[in-house]
Amino acid sequence: MRSLLFIIIVILLNGCSIVYEKALEKLNPNFFVQQSNLEDEEKELCTDSQYKAYLDKSPCNLNESNTQLLSDGSKITDEQKISFEKYRKAVQAYRDEKVAFEKKYANVLGKREYEIVESYLIPQSNKNYQNLSDGTFTWGEYNQQRIQIKKEFRRRVDLYAPDNYQLRNRQIQKEREDFEVSKKNFIAKKLISQFPYQGDISCTYGSNQLPVMACMQKGNITTNIEVRNGEEYSMAQFTRLDIANSIGSGNGIAIALRPNFQIKMQNASSEMTMNLKIIDRQTNSVVYQKSAGQFDYISASNSSISRSSPPSTINSGAYEAEINCGYQPIFICFMKQGGVYGSFNTTLEIRSGNFYKLYQYQDLMNSGASLQVPLGSSFNINAQNSNNTFLLNIKIRDKTTKKVMFEKSAGQFDFIRIRN
Repeated sequence: MRSLLFIIIVILLNGCSIVYEKALEKLNPNFFVQQSNLEDEEKELCTDSQYKAYLDKSPCNLNESNTQLLSDGSKITDEQKISFEKYRKAVQAYRDEKVAFEKKYANVLGKREYEIVESYLIPQSNKNYQNLSDGTFTWGEYNQQRIQIKKEFRRRVDLYAPDNYQLRNRQIQKEREDFEVSKKNFIAKKLISQFPYQGDISCTYGSNQLPVMACMQKGNITTNIEVRNGEEYSMAQFTRLDIANSIGSGNGIAIALRPNFQIKMQNASSEMTMNLKIIDRQTNSVVYQKSAGQFDYISASNSSISRSSPPSTINSGAYEAEINCGYQPIFICFMKQGGVYGSFNTTLEIRSGNFYKLYQYQDLMNSGASLQVPLGSSFNINAQNSNNTFLLNIKIRDKTTKKVMFEKSAGQFDFIRIRN
């Protein structure tokens, strides 16, 4: 059966969307009925008289933003603010209904577009609204920013179109390089005596780096990043990543850390990995590293670095871990399954001397039926089985004699924790 290509275009919180769809297979007959109903709701939102005070200043359709609207030097009045708040609430209700509809029919490309809506479009639109509401922006500046947000959103979506992979890769690489330069310059301006450490937060899917916000929201569940940095305190949400003494972009967050700090965060995503590295700026070495799968926490402080060795890719020693999922490919024991009892992915975490790695199922797709990991004299392994049929098994062998020194198995949702 030919695949469905249905490209999601969701609405800006401060504007209405235009629906595009291209069906290449026979859809559920209700598809077009639901789509038509949503289009009618959208038209009503854009013409309802109770929102007139707002829409006169910033119409639904961005193409209607003429020179007068873009150069409007006035600021929002109380009447316009009330109208805008009503409009935003109505848009939110409409958006929830539309998102449920789009998720039902979206393919991989459509789902990627929805991720960009959540990680970029909504936060930027909220920020633009806040600047208008508190008087920072005039109506003209607000409308200009709406246009820029829309353009950047379309650019990010277009990078993931099937015929734009090379463009996408070049753009992502450039954005990473630009962020690394900005991060280096930002950190360099901080005195090492006052900020001896640097914290790097990232969100990854395999080898691909995504916006940190992508790890902080899953459906209706959102998580936070809490930072105590000396006397400074910050609580960042996925819609507002404001952290004192930090710089961030879609490629990560870097925080200049004081001698006394504490960082807490939780990963909400079932597919992506949230990561934290603490770097000693004097030696430019990684002194602490931790990753988290879905709903796992990362908690680090200045006292953590004394208990952790700098991670590296070198890992040799006297022992070896053999990990398998019965006779199945090993990733099967870490991937969520259908049904009531298969609700989340699990992880395999290995820390050994200078080596640290958190494996999710996608990291183990090419590992076959068994994973062999060399271990140093000091190691720590944490694993949880997600499978309700096959056992997760770990054996620790003496690398020289091949003698099994320890072994442990786990059924569904059971943990294996091994520390030497």
